Amino acid sequence: MASVQVQRVGEQTVNQPQDATYGTIFNHTWTNMNLITSHSWSGSFTFLPDPIPYNGATQFVHRKGDQGTKGAVVYTMPSRTEEPYAIVLAWDAPANHNPPNSPNRVYIECGPRDYIESQTWYSIQRNLDIANPTVEVIEEDGKIKTNATINRMANNPAATLNSHFRIIS
Repeated sequence: MASVQVQRVGEQTVNQPQDATYGTIFNHTWTNMNLITSHSWSGSFTFLPDPIPYNGATQFVHRKGDQGTKGAVVYTMPSRTEEPYAIVLAWDAPANHNPPNSPNRVYIECGPRDYIESQTWYSIQRNLDIANPTVEVIEEDGKIKTNATINRMANNPAATLNSHFRIIS
């Protein structure tokens, strides 16, 4: 499998509003990832891909609302031996970084599809609200490895979100 490089982008001025989150999802698996659902706490999707092709990448756009761009997507994929997996990818890029110095955040949760679908948007938001701008998760049985980074774009009122999903066993 070819490696994919993620380029880090520079920081913008703290009080510059963010127009949108431009997300890229890299699917480093042997199968397509299919959208289960999405959610917006602030902002709205202008484009959301389904499916994400295996060993490929696709992009989405989430436009800002009054409080910035804060949303989530949930994708599923089959397993070779067990029940299907699902992955939650959630992010928060606050408008005007209100309160001041509030960081961009990204949260990932992965596991069996039934478990992920039982999670509430409230519990996902609570985890997102204490998350960092970078996350790496290896699902407890070691079969899924995921990571994501959200950055502010230099001299541009936007955020970029790069996420990678791998099945490692």
